[in-house]
Amino acid sequence: MSEHIDVDRVIETDDVDDEEDGTVRMVLPQEVLEYFGEEMPTRDVVERAYKASASDLPPMFRGSGCCAPVYDPQGNQVEWVFWGMTGD
Repeated sequence: MSEHIDVDRVIETDDVDDEEDGTVRMVLPQEVLEYFGEEMPTRDVVERAYKASASDLPPMFRGSGCCAPVYDPQGNQVEWVFWGMTGD
């Protein structure tokens, strides 16, 4: 996954009308569990899921990409992982 992204805005919504070029959508909590198999995935978990099935993850041809929170082993959110047209 890339460390350089080019986005206009990051949104938190499930309204696909808000997903346009330059927009990155935060995946919703229920999506985090569905896509990554746990509520507080580590960066390793997110990257493995992305590599295994990137075509099954949003944005699925909407917007510029998505992002998910990443947690440390103690359950603290430490960063975000972005994918899509923002980087792979």
